[in-house]
Amino acid sequence: MAGSSGILITYSGYPYTPSSLMPDNGLANLAGALIKNGHEVLILDYNTVEIVKRLMPPDIRRDLQKLLSLLQKTTNDELIDDLKKINSRIEVHREKEIYKIYKEIEEYIIQKNVTFIGFKLWMGEGFSDSIKLADYIKKDYPNIKLYAGGPQVQIYKETIYKITKVFDAVAYGEGEEIIEFLARHSISEMNLKDIPNIMYLEDDKIIVNPVKRIEDLDSIAYPVYDSEIYPACGSNDKIKIFSIDASRGCPNDCAFCVHTSISGSKIRKKSVNRILEEIKYIKQRYNSRAFRFSGSYTPADVLLDLSKRLIEEKINITYTAFSTLKGIKRDHIPILKAAGLFALYVGIESADERILKKDFEKWFYPDRFKAIIKDLMDSGIFMIASFIYPAPSEDAESRMKTKNYILELFSNPSRASVTVHFPGLLPLGKWAENPEKYGFKINDFEEYKIIGMNYNIKQYLPHYLWDTLPYSINNKTHRELVLESSKFMEEIESHGVLTMILDEAVMMAHFIDTKPLDFRNLMKNTIFIGDHERLNEIVNEINKNLGN
Repeated sequence: MAGSSGILITYSGYPYTPSSLMPDNGLANLAGALIKNGHEVLILDYNTVEIVKRLMPPDIRRDLQKLLSLLQKTTNDELIDDLKKINSRIEVHREKEIYKIYKEIEEYIIQKNVTFIGFKLWMGEGFSDSIKLADYIKKDYPNIKLYAGGPQVQIYKETIYKITKVFDAVAYGEGEEIIEFLARHSISEMNLKDIPNIMYLEDDKIIVNPVKRIEDLDSIAYPVYDSEIYPACGSNDKIKIFSIDASRGCPNDCAFCVHTSISGSKIRKKSVNRILEEIKYIKQRYNSRAFRFSGSYTPADVLLDLSKRLIEEKINITYTAFSTLKGIKRDHIPILKAAGLFALYVGIESADERILKKDFEKWFYPDRFKAIIKDLMDSGIFMIASFIYPAPSEDAESRMKTKNYILELFSNPSRASVTVHFPGLLPLGKWAENPEKYGFKINDFEEYKIIGMNYNIKQYLPHYLWDTLPYSINNKTHRELVLESSKFMEEIESHGVLTMILDEAVMMAHFIDTKPLDFRNLMKNTIFIGDHERLNEIVNEINKNLGN
């Protein structure tokens, strides 16, 4: 029997961060697996410069431009009300645009005789709008199998079925092996009961099949970004910085984090040979020397061994990584820098050891790593450090420790950035398993999960404009936590600390010879008003400069 024909769709709503414009390595991996097994596939990526134009019509853009100039001078209730009214108009417009997107997808359905469609589900608009698209498809093409995966499914799992029953199966685990099984299911060659890592409904009962993690990451097919498979990558709608999962799994099991719950506590690594060959393959085939190592985190030994090989084989790349300071030694730093490490993003969370142990269950000793952090920055490697503030048991002493730690190490905006996050409660991890232990109070956790699935995180908007969530920590409401976090961030900013720019954005700034602070503000304003012409110019310039 002939193979199946599928479409993989990713739509996360309005792209509030520049990272949204990077190619989706997860879907590219799935495409590679499907092609390897004789199936046809098309990736429709709606996280593009074009979607900014589509979701922000000219009249709304003009009104936002006027409002932005006022908000840059002052903030008051009247301006916030104006912003909320504009946001309501954006939502009405987005509803119409989603139907237009469906009609575009329908053309591909007919043209390619599609047997299945897989959705990558995100939070907020990326969740609710993807369900609308799926509903349109199921209504008009009931014989097409609809599947879903992505971060929303990994985090919320069975709760998905409290919102919608439109999907024939949802994948809560790693997909590179099972996507071929789902493709075969779409042409009646395989039963859902025999496919690991998925959930599905049977007589209105949720069936959860066993998890199966990929032990040999080298066996994963190479990602496919070819324009005939992944059209958005054939234009300047995407910033061609490519993500690579060098490892999966995290043994740290920090209380606030979901990574261990999702990918397991055992670290599974790609071999350095495989990582190196993947880099060379992408570099040559897609004309880019810019990479980001993602996943749960990239172990220090992997970065070191890879860097040695990059130097040995004289492979010219620029890369960033989400990693850890554990395992990095002073004599490693020149090797990492010489191999092309441009920025390193690490989680510190607090400078108070009591907070780290009690609230986060993170076995990290901040003072021990001061010298390494300074050496990394002195070498020219840009450092990004993540903090969670206020912690559940935060007090004046812990606040001062964290503030002083940040000011001592991260106050040079040309060499470092800090991200500050209020403590968010997700359905996975230790905080979710025992919220009372950590000071969380929530009346109905199931209802909270449904609210959370539709929650929009708008990174470039002030936190005080984010919707309020129904939980508290030690009698502080979510609104109070958000305001306290914002106030702390404003305080360290007043001392010259650069905030809320991540490693991939710092690298983007580098490729257009712009200071990180200026790039953050440029992108913030450009995205806020939906200036797609300027955004297109920025993406074009980045892509031109990161070519081989």
